[in-house]
Amino acid sequence: TTIFKFGATSYATLIEFMQTVQSTLFQMPEYRSVGITYQKEKMTIDVLDECRIWLSTDGNPFYSSTTVRITALAFVSGMTPCTIELNDKKAMKKLNELANLTSIRSNKSWIRLKNCQFHCCVDRKTYFKNAIIEFKPVDGSEFQLMRFEI
Repeated sequence: TTIFKFGATSYATLIEFMQTVQSTLFQMPEYRSVGITYQKEKMTIDVLDECRIWLSTDGNPFYSSTTVRITALAFVSGMTPCTIELNDKKAMKKLNELANLTSIRSNKSWIRLKNCQFHCCVDRKTYFKNAIIEFKPVDGSEFQLMRFEI
């Protein structure tokens, strides 16, 4: 394992650099070797919440944001399409259109996703049409499937 440590004299420069690296890695195409089959298929999905709070000199918060990163590690044979659904308000709206369910409307656990960004293996058309994250996972490597702000 190789670890890199970066620093900068300006916080803004460091943040810009980190965002550039993340965006570049995010858009790298998926790679799958032809003909790989697994005796036991496995997929792991991890969700990481990253909360940033900026405090004033007197200790009071004046800015906060939360970024959620969803990563996946897959060992699946072939180009198997996988789907994930989140409890976001877009999905709630779609469910209400399909079936007039009042219990869905009253559920307070639905979240609003902002600034959604997807790995290039995700079918964006399916997400924006049906609020379903459909993807063909990268083989044998952990990758960031999606990130968004709440």
